[in-house]
Amino acid sequence: GHSMKAKMVMILVVGLVSLLGVIVIGDFYIAISESRPPDESVIRLLEHSIIGIVSLCAGYIAGKDNES
Repeated sequence: GHSMKAKMVMILVVGLVSLLGVIVIGDFYIAISESRPPDESVIRLLEHSIIGIVSLCAGYIAGKDNES
């Protein structure tokens, strides 16, 4: 039961991170090739996502500690 939940969380995090990576790397690549600064919205998305992933991991670790 528990390992299934852990696997789901991992899949979710990996999926989100890879999606973010594609968006960010794609935008930065376009920015460099057109010699313009990276899109403001992409940077904001990145900031929010990092905060979200960190808090998700923190919450998951805290929940895991309570079980043992």
